[in-house]
Amino acid sequence: MTKCVTHDKKLDILCSDCNLVICYRCLTSNYIQHRILHTDDIKQLLLDRLLCCFKQYLINQQINNEIIAYLNNNNEINKNNDNIKTNNSNVHSILQIIRNHFEKYKIDINQIGNMNYRPLTFADEEPFYLYFYGKERVKNINGKTVRGNNMILRYNVTKG
Repeated sequence: MTKCVTHDKKLDILCSDCNLVICYRCLTSNYIQHRILHTDDIKQLLLDRLLCCFKQYLINQQINNEIIAYLNNNNEINKNNDNIKTNNSNVHSILQIIRNHFEKYKIDINQIGNMNYRPLTFADEEPFYLYFYGKERVKNINGKTVRGNNMILRYNVTKG
């Protein structure tokens, strides 16, 4: 119903005491001491509240999206940390293998260094290389004196 049955006027005032919608004539005749609100004011109040709620909803959605993005980023960081730990473990394993090989080679080289060398003789003219490891050893190869100081030395040795 949009018109007052008594005055045939538009119903646009709410009596909050009686919780009835009335026309301005009813207000002046029967509801003069009651608390009233105009329906346009009520509509505007409801629109303002709805707009405020919608803005809050949008803010909450943005916060939720940021939280989800943070959690996804955090998951990626955790995956990357796990990969780094795995790679670090692999590097340590490889380094240990390398250390073990170097220790073995060091033992082999020390054993070679303790052997007695004798002159080499050759059946062909092709040059070859002689390697040795020694602590301040002196060798005479092809008339040249060569000193080695805790290092592996490479010499071109030809038939002499």
